[in-house]
Amino acid sequence: MLMTTPTRRQILEQIVKLKYQDQIQKYPQTEGFVFDVLDLSNVKDQFLADPQNWIRSLKEVVWQQINAIYPDYCTQYLVHQEMVSIRLVNVKQLVGGVTKLKDLNSKHIGKLVVLRGMVNRLSPIRPFYIVVTFICRECGSEIIIPQELPIELITPTRCSNSPSCRCHKFDASNELSHFVDSQELRLQELPEDTKGRIPRSIDLFVFSKPLLNKIKCGDIAEITGIVKLFHIYKRGRKTRFTKFYLEVFDIQKRSKDVEEIQITPEEEAKIRELAQDPAIIPKLAKSIAPSIYGWHHIKESCVYFLFGGVRKERADITIRGDINILLAGDPSTAKSQLLRAISNVAPRAIYTSGKGSTAAGLTAAVVRDSLSGEPILEAGALVLADGGICCVDELDKMRPEDRTAIHEAMEQQTISIAKFGIVTTLYARCGILAAANPLKGRWDDSKTVSENLANLPVSILSRFDLIWIMKDVPEEETDLQMALHILGEEEELETIPIDLIKKYIAYARQINPKLTPEAKKIIAEFYTFTRKKNHEEQTIMITASQLEGLIRL
Repeated sequence: MLMTTPTRRQILEQIVKLKYQDQIQKYPQTEGFVFDVLDLSNVKDQFLADPQNWIRSLKEVVWQQINAIYPDYCTQYLVHQEMVSIRLVNVKQLVGGVTKLKDLNSKHIGKLVVLRGMVNRLSPIRPFYIVVTFICRECGSEIIIPQELPIELITPTRCSNSPSCRCHKFDASNELSHFVDSQELRLQELPEDTKGRIPRSIDLFVFSKPLLNKIKCGDIAEITGIVKLFHIYKRGRKTRFTKFYLEVFDIQKRSKDVEEIQITPEEEAKIRELAQDPAIIPKLAKSIAPSIYGWHHIKESCVYFLFGGVRKERADITIRGDINILLAGDPSTAKSQLLRAISNVAPRAIYTSGKGSTAAGLTAAVVRDSLSGEPILEAGALVLADGGICCVDELDKMRPEDRTAIHEAMEQQTISIAKFGIVTTLYARCGILAAANPLKGRWDDSKTVSENLANLPVSILSRFDLIWIMKDVPEEETDLQMALHILGEEEELETIPIDLIKKYIAYARQINPKLTPEAKKIIAEFYTFTRKKNHEEQTIMITASQLEGLIRL
């Protein structure tokens, strides 16, 4: 007996009837259909070779079954199969993992991929043509053209409804056409994936209703979709060059917190063993920047910076738990190297230089959308660093008007935007490690901290929990040891691997310690003493903000 191979449509009809009838029944309420691609494991190769046609057939099968139950609903709200909102899950298991943005090339065109990155641009929701009704300008005939979901609009070339009409000019009728809601996003490579090169990005187009507004600027996500192309225009004409975009079928938001890092039982045991070591802080300090000689006290404070304090959520106010540190002093004292080293150790870090940073680059910019011309948000460094740390080198080189943009981010850890009709607040929950040079180039001991750093306003200085003064003072013994260290003749120190430090940080940040009564008493006495001494010496003002800083440290 001759056995016939089931068609694509037959396979999908059988799967939907067996496993998805509950979703078919609830579609008018959910307005979405979630399909597990692992149900296609037996035809995996065929599906991955041509995912677009399989998804089109799936939409057709789902639409017909919904129409059989809810014909009135389909007539009014779901008039075409392309209007069915499909979400695909478990694609990563089927395709074998995540594709890196830097590896995306022409071989991926038309293929189903999973990309991981950070959303740095988000458009408002806007209508997108699915079926367009065109009206002939001469005879008034209607021409209905289903759109195949490219970016460009498919239009008729000439009137085909009347033999005598040769008109080739038409108007799209919005009243007779059908739309779905859509949203454009931009996904950028994660900072840890772009060491030493410009991060790549890709435009995303979302047409599935349950996925709209699922993420916001600064969020990290795994995006499932089909790689497609749209033409690049020059002077209004199509060129031979194209640009990748992704038609999105699933969005999985991922935590930006370091707590997301997976720790094995063996690693947990190693971390607990390290934690029992009474000298663990000095060991961590030596391990985060072993190539930099000296500055042990500063490295130790950077360990505290990486682990962070405890964020306090209260009914009327939120007190930040992230620590802000400023390294100020003479040139060639390893300030920039320390920033680089700390950014490499942190599980999530953004490194930027004040010399090339603007207010919009640090916080968020409102830019014009390339397709519609509408204003949309684009996240800056502090928003992208949300949940991690931001290292800002040469803070003193920033223009004063740009530097003031970080005031709110340093204390409230939010960024308020009110431009071009966009009014919103973005999170910037990150610690800031900054470096700055004195106003005159070298540190002057005859002047106060605020006088040496006169290029930084007191309002910014007061937001740092620690300000370290790094002076280049000639000392024969110290200079000799540094020279030997640089020449590699000094004995190499035993250090903790960076990967283990990252996991140690992730593990420790899950714990929210509380101050003991003894610790509270010591902090209160130290704060009172320091404030009194500050008043007598007339140096930089000590406020309650510094008391909170002591608690964080």
